[in-house]
Amino acid sequence: MINHILKLRSQSMPLAEIAQECGLTIGQVKYLLAKKRRTMISHGENKAWQRDVTRKEAPIQKDWMSLALSSPSILHVSWELTWSRLLMVASYLRAEQQELEKGIRLYDVTGISFNGNNARSWVDIRIEGDTNECFIPNVQPNCTYVADFGLFHEERFYPILRSETVFTPVNSSDRVPAWKHRFRPDTDKLSIQ
Repeated sequence: MINHILKLRSQSMPLAEIAQECGLTIGQVKYLLAKKRRTMISHGENKAWQRDVTRKEAPIQKDWMSLALSSPSILHVSWELTWSRLLMVASYLRAEQQELEKGIRLYDVTGISFNGNNARSWVDIRIEGDTNECFIPNVQPNCTYVADFGLFHEERFYPILRSETVFTPVNSSDRVPAWKHRFRPDTDKLSIQ
């Protein structure tokens, strides 16, 4: 029964329709799904739970994204995404989590009121592994940038989180606080034009 419920759920069928098809109440369907989740956790089948226990951290409670200057020509991007949000997006895309590729889309929004579709230019950066931060070197001076964290699926980008805007200095001699210079990655890997 639970396998049939999971199959219907993976097809994004609402709980009410699943309950009707299986001859159960919505409460019974919710109970069976919760029981299955508890079983998966106790048997170590839930990868997000394992990762949090391994790191000895509490599970992520809130989605967030940050874009900041690391130096006059390097941006630092960091983010946290809850497991439930990632699963929700994967379900919407009807894709397994393994089929999805994480990435950043960096927009140049200098001099415009950005609405998500009217950037002057953008660059896509694919993220590998379980990292939750990256550096973007060689950004242009005197520009305004916004970044989206999202997923690539079938060569299309699906944004999930958006950062605040960041302004780069007019020239590279403009000062950046000394504490930010500790975030100095290899600067020859990516160039943003």
